[in-house]
Amino acid sequence: MKKVILALLIAVMAAPAAMSQMTAIKVDKDAILKKIERSNEDIENPKKNTKANAWLDRGKVFNDAATASWSGLYFPSMTTLELQTFYGSKVEPEEKVVNGQSYIAYEYPNFIAYFDETEIGQVLVFWEPKLVVIDNAYEQSFDAYKKAYEVDPKSASKVKAGLEMLANDHKKEGQNAFALQDYGTTADHFAKAYEIQMHPAVAELDTSAVYNAGMFYTFAGDFDKGAKYLEIAENNDYEMDGDVYYFLYHNYYGLGDSNKAKAILQKGISKHPGNTKIVEGLVGIYSVTESDPGEIIDIVKKSIDDEPENPLLWSGLGSIYQKMEDNDNAISAYRKAAELAPGDFYNNFRLAYAHIEIGDDMNKKLNEMTSLSTNEYNDALEKVYQEYEKALPPLEKAYEIDPTSEATVELLKNLTFRLRDRSDDIQQKYDKYNEIFKNMQ
Repeated sequence: MKKVILALLIAVMAAPAAMSQMTAIKVDKDAILKKIERSNEDIENPKKNTKANAWLDRGKVFNDAATASWSGLYFPSMTTLELQTFYGSKVEPEEKVVNGQSYIAYEYPNFIAYFDETEIGQVLVFWEPKLVVIDNAYEQSFDAYKKAYEVDPKSASKVKAGLEMLANDHKKEGQNAFALQDYGTTADHFAKAYEIQMHPAVAELDTSAVYNAGMFYTFAGDFDKGAKYLEIAENNDYEMDGDVYYFLYHNYYGLGDSNKAKAILQKGISKHPGNTKIVEGLVGIYSVTESDPGEIIDIVKKSIDDEPENPLLWSGLGSIYQKMEDNDNAISAYRKAAELAPGDFYNNFRLAYAHIEIGDDMNKKLNEMTSLSTNEYNDALEKVYQEYEKALPPLEKAYEIDPTSEATVELLKNLTFRLRDRSDDIQQKYDKYNEIFKNMQ
């Protein structure tokens, strides 16, 4: 889940300018505090506090104060070599465990940087600050930029530049808090980035930031804020293939409004019938509210009537049937989806999996029957094998589409093992997929 969510995060990816300078970064806390003291004097000076520059300078110095502890660190590919170039190479690495996971840590005066081993070497995952220059620095920076715009709207371009930097720093802080699994802080930073960019000097709706804010407030259990920000995202058509409806459902349900929770899922399934999260949510809430699950089927079927050649609609219908343990209808829907989009991995995989589930259920019932004669048992077992055989073509098609899917290869290995005595051809297939699976391990 962690990797999936990280893909949604919006953060500044470029390395800082310091990278090209190759000089060690040193943070002088006293120097920053002196600049803050001078700024305090300027804004109390009637001759200066009506000038935008005084407030622009104040916005920058407080932003510098807010980021002083990690200035120079960046995501997602900062290496230990770059870290040592920027901050000095005398620090020895040590192993530290955070949230149950082991990292390679480098402790500097202002921060601890945590790295992970990847294919390209050690890369920065997150940091822990050790230096706080002044409390509420981010808030004071934002207030200063707002004041600069207020006293002189002609300073809008300079205010915009300062606010965009401030918003990007909040996004970096949000990504860092996410890596630390502090979802409330993650959400706070993305919410602030959204708010900053809504200032008239910027006037840009950052839908990804507002979506991330809502999603992580959901994870943190702050359902009021989760609903607030996700509604903004949904109202601006930022739907993330339907996930916005799934997270809104969790917030509405968490707030005790099951009717609203059901309604948002119904809206989501009508627009994104292939979203399995929405399907799972619908089946769950229909069971809790004792509603007729046939309503879900009717919603999707109505969409199919309007777009009968849409494979996503058929696949979504199959998911609903499968979730309701109606595998026969699931197979019919998945087969139609695969016919309409034969090159789609998921349509073929789900069709195969539905056949396997039927075969497993038949096999389980057969093993529970103790009064069958040998002939009756063999006849029933033959039907089980025939059901499993139906899964083989679409599963091999799924493998052909995506040969990197370990789940597909494992299923093929297990399926052909069960059927290996049926023919030499299937025995050869078992040998093939068994070898591929071993190599994947």
